[in-house]
Amino acid sequence: MTKVLHSIDELKSELGSNEQLVVSVGFFDGVHKGHQSLIKTLLQEAEKGNKRSVIITMDEHPSRVLGGDGGQVPLLTSQAERLRLLRAAGADFLLVLTFDRALSEMSAEQFLQPLIELGLNELVLGYDNRFGHNSQRLSQEEFDTQIRAMGLTLRRVKPFVIDGEVTVSSSAIRTALAAGDFLAVERLLGRPYSLEGEVAKGRQIGRSIGYPTANLFLDDAEVLLPKTGVYIAEVMYGGEQYKAMGYLGSSPTVTGSMQGEQRFEAFLLDFKGDIYGEEIEVYLRLYLRGDIRFGTLEELKQQLTQDEVRTRNFFKQQGLSDTNRTKLWN
Repeated sequence: MTKVLHSIDELKSELGSNEQLVVSVGFFDGVHKGHQSLIKTLLQEAEKGNKRSVIITMDEHPSRVLGGDGGQVPLLTSQAERLRLLRAAGADFLLVLTFDRALSEMSAEQFLQPLIELGLNELVLGYDNRFGHNSQRLSQEEFDTQIRAMGLTLRRVKPFVIDGEVTVSSSAIRTALAAGDFLAVERLLGRPYSLEGEVAKGRQIGRSIGYPTANLFLDDAEVLLPKTGVYIAEVMYGGEQYKAMGYLGSSPTVTGSMQGEQRFEAFLLDFKGDIYGEEIEVYLRLYLRGDIRFGTLEELKQQLTQDEVRTRNFFKQQGLSDTNRTKLWN
């Protein structure tokens, strides 16, 4: 089982003498198919060389700490979900470091030297990963030469390409999300896109028209929200997976405004029960339609009935998705 650590000293205390380490470093936002390919290579190298495998990531995205002209990067996964996915990979250690100014000002050599003293002799990196202070000023060749000059073996994992043309990346997934192309999102991630949070009490308008919804109070405001509208979805609650419809928007039929506060609601098909205050995870499978302001609640109900028919037909054909995180790494 992967052990989660939070400092180099903790890692040191877990290692015996004369152990060798193979390490991957990255933020791994989304833990997508490209990241999965990289980490599988890490594990293969560890097994082949009888080394301990270490995934190193940060608690905060660098853009959150450093700012800059690009602003803060919207995240594909909450920290909790990202770490759950990385733990499921099965590395010996997951080292989660605090990303602060001091860490951001360390060169690659300064960052790696304490790890070399613990037995690091091999790095497995993505095709374009260059880390450390001012590393982006170096060409990849210059960076790689610098790493190898420290006596390290460096293995670069090739871009992960789907359908012979799409290179998997976090930016490609953000583009697909913005377009509402959830089939593409699922292919790139290797799983459906998900949101998680606590169920809060809403206006209960849906209940009055036969569509009671679980209003999701999202755990992480930094996670990228998809486009507004209605979705075919699945809800994971209490270890069970439920077919559902999802909605993201400002409820303009009720509030009168398309510009109001956005909330996410889920209608669980064939479910009875009270889940207020419970944590749930919602998987988005397909974008059905955009947000609409109806003239009456009856018109809204009629549209929801049509949405439900399409949702049930989808699940008849597709079934529920496989949400077992461990299987991503098989």
